[in-house]
Amino acid sequence: MSPFTPKDLIRYWWVIVPVLSCALFNFAVRPILAMRFDGVEVIARAGTRRRDSHWTFDPIVRDEHPLLTGFLGMSDGQLALITLAAITVCGFVAYLFGTAPRSASDE
Repeated sequence: MSPFTPKDLIRYWWVIVPVLSCALFNFAVRPILAMRFDGVEVIARAGTRRRDSHWTFDPIVRDEHPLLTGFLGMSDGQLALITLAAITVCGFVAYLFGTAPRSASDE
């Protein structure tokens, strides 16, 4: 098995792009937007290692910005499911256009 090369980044774009964009949005952009609109972070702990958070907003802010507050109100688990769906769609597109990696038997 060959070591990981920069060319592999291009071959696996269909996994890398959705995961990095979700991580960037969830850990950087989402908290900044929520603070800008005076959101309150709600943290639910389902176990010792699991942390699920979302933001809530005043009714006035929700009425003024329904789409943004609805999206920021999604939990981390919901964003993970959206990311998995994006990986599935991107993988299908990569397969259709022939950019997805193939197994050794296909080559």
